Amino acid sequence: MRTTWCHRLLCVVFIFCGNLSAQDEQNDLLNISNKPNNEAGVLVVPEASALETDWWHFFDDEPASLDQRVQVLEKRLNALLASLPPEALDSGRELRDQIIANLQALAKIRGQKPFEPPVIPAFKQAYSIQAWLELESRYRDKKKEVVDERADIDHLSTAVEAATNQYDTEMASYISVTATEPNKMIQGMEIMAMRSALELARQRLSRNRDVLISLQRELETLYNEKKFAEQRLVATGDEIPVLKKELSNQEQTLIKASNFLNSTRSKALGAIAETPEAAAKNRLQEQRVIYASVEEAIARLHVTATQGIIALTALLSNGEINSDELHDQFEVWKTLVKETSGQLAGWQAKSLREQGRSQTQLLNQPLATAELKALHENRNQLSRESLLKLQELNDLRLNLVVLTEMCRLQLAKQEGVLKHWWITVNEMVESGWMSASGFLTGSLFKIGDTPVTILGLLRVVLIVTIALFFSSLLRRMLAKIAERNEDESSALYTIGRLGHYVILLVGMMIALSSIGLDFSNLALVAGALSVGIGFGLQSIVNNFVSGLILLFERSLKVGDFVELDSGVLGIVMEINVRSTLINTNDNVDIIVPNSELVGAKVTNWTLRDATRRMRIPFGVAYGSDKNQVKKAVLEAADRVPETLRRSKKHEPQVWLVGFGDSSLDFELVVWVSQAAVKRPAGVTAAYMWEIETSLQQYGIEIPFPQRDLHVRSLFEKKGAEAEAILRGKL
Repeated sequence: MRTTWCHRLLCVVFIFCGNLSAQDEQNDLLNISNKPNNEAGVLVVPEASALETDWWHFFDDEPASLDQRVQVLEKRLNALLASLPPEALDSGRELRDQIIANLQALAKIRGQKPFEPPVIPAFKQAYSIQAWLELESRYRDKKKEVVDERADIDHLSTAVEAATNQYDTEMASYISVTATEPNKMIQGMEIMAMRSALELARQRLSRNRDVLISLQRELETLYNEKKFAEQRLVATGDEIPVLKKELSNQEQTLIKASNFLNSTRSKALGAIAETPEAAAKNRLQEQRVIYASVEEAIARLHVTATQGIIALTALLSNGEINSDELHDQFEVWKTLVKETSGQLAGWQAKSLREQGRSQTQLLNQPLATAELKALHENRNQLSRESLLKLQELNDLRLNLVVLTEMCRLQLAKQEGVLKHWWITVNEMVESGWMSASGFLTGSLFKIGDTPVTILGLLRVVLIVTIALFFSSLLRRMLAKIAERNEDESSALYTIGRLGHYVILLVGMMIALSSIGLDFSNLALVAGALSVGIGFGLQSIVNNFVSGLILLFERSLKVGDFVELDSGVLGIVMEINVRSTLINTNDNVDIIVPNSELVGAKVTNWTLRDATRRMRIPFGVAYGSDKNQVKKAVLEAADRVPETLRRSKKHEPQVWLVGFGDSSLDFELVVWVSQAAVKRPAGVTAAYMWEIETSLQQYGIEIPFPQRDLHVRSLFEKKGAEAEAILRGKL
């Protein structure tokens, strides 16, 4: 404690009791009334062991004064380091150096001049094609700078926000620590280092935002000048011979680049890596192939760009030009740009991967020989050069794009709006068709070794749709024939249903063959899947086979009137793959699985003969004349239109079938028509109605249950005899 107070006393003496000029300078610096740090209104040097919440106000001043305050703080920290124990001395020195470095950098940033708005240069009255292309390149570069700067600002903003939260947490923890804690001074220095780094980051963030504003203004200026230049492009016919000579030289360069690429590729073939040196040589040779490919692509784009410049020069100078050939060139250029874009992405990914591999092998792996180290260094260097070449290639590709668009624009002015519109529409249609073709013919997945494409799937859907159309057409034709010949309707339905299955099966086979499926392999796959289908789809397969049995066996046909064990009565409307549709007389559709119709008992009322004999029970009172009853009931049967009389066999009959408790039991046995068979309840009700009417007309009684009690013998007896009879009865 005594040592600490001694150090503080020495610091105060050093600050306030030094030589006279230094004392005056520091008094002028620290006595600032508008930024009080203590009760006297004087800023004091922050103490690492006793930091106040507003300790940073000591450094909120102009850059010149900040430099002086940093010197004062450095002297104070040096004095405090003497009071630290030996084990904490290294950490204290490191924190001191960090604090001072941050503050000095902060003073330097504050001392920088603010960004001034960029001076907008005066636009030219005319631009050459090369000057316009240079503007396009500058605009793209500046746009990339803006994007990169915005990304840096976003990243730095996130870091500043996180650092602010961390500082607040550490400051709260520091305040809660008592002054007697031995490590509070180190903790205070850590907070000072953290806050100085945070303020430095904030200043850099503010500076970056100013830079972004300046870059955005420059970008806007370049954009306006680029658009201005597009309207004031000038060229003369005298430039074309010079351009053609340049084109000839570039074509020679392209030939050399192509030959070099071919030789490089041939050298890269057939090498087997058995040692680390051989593997490194193979990698180096592969990167050489990429470098040569990029060189060849650059030479090709130079040739194409020069062709575009020649065409644009001819258009601007009103020279002779074949518009049809130029439109064809547009398509060639567009294809080249598309191919180059795909190749560029692949080359860039490979070069970046190779650069990372070579750097990793140089840094992490112990190199056995100097040759291996040289190979890795060459790989790293060549991949870096390839990446630089790729930037040049991308710039040429974008120049070709804008050249093509400008040529289109100038050609449209010469051709006229209508012709240019028609050609543009045709080009768009052709381009769209080519894009769609590439999309449709791309492989989605494989079945065995057969690739399946979207076009193949569409072909399958089309063939199956055609098969369904022919199947539907066949069934409609058979249905019309069945309407004219009702006796053959069920047979025609069976033919139509079987024809539907056959046409659909043939269509599926043709559809699958159209995409290249081998049915020999497909049979093996089907055999392997049959076990799974047997377990997982057993019910569906059972119903399907049952449906085929019903169609072939014809024990159940469309139009038959059937009765199931469950009591369902109705007409068979459809026999489908899985189920049969039955319509009851109440117009209720019931779907019955085909397996139930095959495996259970089914009563088919119209299987062989459409006619059926019905029994209508009724009763009359005892004592009625049987012949009169027969006559009345037969007359009733004659009045029902469903009664058949085709032959003597089908004549209605009246049978006495039993002696009931209250009546003589009769049955009207009558043959009814096919239509009546399919509505038994309604026909039975009609016969009952007419029978009751005839019996009333003939005065024949229809009995009802009754009981007669005979007590006449009791009243004829008297006395004890009557009493005995009564007791016996009871």
